Amino acid sequence: MTTKIIHPLLAMIASSTNNELAKYVEYLKVENKILRARISGQIHTKPEERERL
Repeated sequence: MTTKIIHPLLAMIASSTNNELAKYVEYLKVENKILRARISGQIHTKPEERERL
């Protein structure tokens, strides 16, 4: 499953300009803020999740 996610991501990064990447990073930051606002309390990751991050 990881390969299915990583390959398109690498293709996107390889073909993107810095400006496009900056926009994508900003989108992900805002998305994370929205999702975290829906969850009360802290988010604790498991060791395997931290490894993925």
